[in-house]
Amino acid sequence: MITERSNYDELILYWESTLRANRMLLEPSMIT
Repeated sequence: MITERSNYDELILYWESTLRANRMLLEPSMIT
């Protein structure tokens, strides 16, 4: 259970980081 929970948390952190990176890439194009 503990390992599954940690893997799940790692997935969330991974998706949050990717979404944040994508937003940083998209925002400048939207501003221009």
